[in-house]
Amino acid sequence: MRSTLFSALALSALLAGCTPTKPNSPSEQAELKSADSTTIYTPGELNQESLLDLISAELYGQNRDFAQSQALFYKQAQLSQSPELAERATRISQFMRDAELVEQSATLWQTLDPNKALPFQILLNLYFQEGKIDQALELLASRSEFSAETYGLIESHRATLQPTELNALFDLLQHLGPEQQQKLPNILLQARIQRSLQQPNKAIDLLDQGLTIDPNNADLTLDKARIIGIDLEEIPRALDLMQPALIEHTDHRELQAFQIRLLLIESPDQVPNLVESAINESNEDPQLIYYYALLLLENELLDPAERWIDRLIAMDPENSDIYLYKGAIEQQRGNTEAALNAYGKVKSGDNLLNAFARTLELIDPATSSSELEVRLTTLIKQDPERIEPLTRIAAEWLLDQQRNQEAIDLIDEQLKIVPQANSLIYAKAIAFEPIDPEQMLINLELALSLDEENPSLKNALGYSMLLYSDDFERAFNLIKEAYQSTPDDPAVIDSMGWAFYLSNNYQEALIYIEQAFKAFPDPEVAKHYIQVLAKLERIDEAKTLLDTLLQDHPENRHTLEAEQWLNSL
Repeated sequence: MRSTLFSALALSALLAGCTPTKPNSPSEQAELKSADSTTIYTPGELNQESLLDLISAELYGQNRDFAQSQALFYKQAQLSQSPELAERATRISQFMRDAELVEQSATLWQTLDPNKALPFQILLNLYFQEGKIDQALELLASRSEFSAETYGLIESHRATLQPTELNALFDLLQHLGPEQQQKLPNILLQARIQRSLQQPNKAIDLLDQGLTIDPNNADLTLDKARIIGIDLEEIPRALDLMQPALIEHTDHRELQAFQIRLLLIESPDQVPNLVESAINESNEDPQLIYYYALLLLENELLDPAERWIDRLIAMDPENSDIYLYKGAIEQQRGNTEAALNAYGKVKSGDNLLNAFARTLELIDPATSSSELEVRLTTLIKQDPERIEPLTRIAAEWLLDQQRNQEAIDLIDEQLKIVPQANSLIYAKAIAFEPIDPEQMLINLELALSLDEENPSLKNALGYSMLLYSDDFERAFNLIKEAYQSTPDDPAVIDSMGWAFYLSNNYQEALIYIEQAFKAFPDPEVAKHYIQVLAKLERIDEAKTLLDTLLQDHPENRHTLEAEQWLNSL
């Protein structure tokens, strides 16, 4: 009973809050008739049937029947012309993550309250997210001026736009009124669009236009420095450009961080002191310390990196993640025991996986599988949710040493705990390939039976069947199904090409394998590329590709197989 009373009270507040001012003109007072009743609706007013619908909508919402709740709020928003009810319908649609209903409700909300910014922002964001760029541009064109929030929203989607869409957006911004043209967010967005279109000099001209309005503006200066320093590779010029803005904006973190990034290239000796100043100015913000510590580590400035890593440990001793970076510093110094000790202090999460992988880089390759399993068991007890990736890391370490049976045994032990762990079944299949291909196919069949629509598993089984079975038809069908689901996956594209190769359709094979190689030029795909080129009597191209492969991956088995195959012709 308490929930019903609460709903009634909430509904009373809702109705009181959402009753608009009564219309004044006769046209605004035009009566609307419901399609399913004879009830008369007057815009701006809620009648008895409205009350019944709204109570029902509230009750549907409490019972988590959001579709019915949304439909009733939307219906009453239409009939009563209430923007507040249209907002309620929009909010429910957003909660349901139903793009079609969000668009429907927010469009009504904007129509009923055209001066309200929020429905416009919701629609604009939705159009960008859904790839409806024409609708987004049309919506933008309906406004004579943009708020800072609108510029920010457009900027958040800029990187997803194609060149033609960027050009259309730029033209729209160029045709805004003179007052809008002088707004710095407009100028900044136009410059960023030109940079995305690989027009750095046009972008600089726009930024200079903004800097005449607001000299040393931090955002404009930063964008100009990025173009000069990164795109044009004129680092000293970029550093000189930034100096006045850095003096004027001593607390601008992005400006400071970019200066430091450039100095890491130009004059790394200056970096530790600048990092210390930036951190001190932030009152030792842990996020900023973390950022700079990793930046220093990435650039092999180990002593200052360690200083800030140690500071983070002192600030939060319970956070074991940071020991990963402590270990990385010691590993780069060649201090194996200290590195292993630090990695051993990482207790959970993704950093645990990284620490375990790095640990295996350092331990004796002759370490027995039983000792490895003890290490693995300890880590799984620390973070049981990561049993699968931890086991895969251990198994891959054994496979790298061609200890395939030991890898299979280790995986089998963990499969006793998680018998339907598909990633482990797949890893076991891969471990079987060089010693028992039939068992590999059996395990791939098992993995696919547990996840029948998985395109990666379809491709893996199909490609393996091409190599190790006589059932070409089923193999090719599996690969084609995978290709239909993931036509951009280089592994699947390569499998398609190899199926055509085995069918002696070398021209068709070339189309797929060439595409796969451009996307992912790994040794196995390169081997296939060499073979299909040779079959098409393009021997010189095949030899050139092999030379590159021998230079980049001289010990890889696919490289050696390609060399042996080509030399045998």
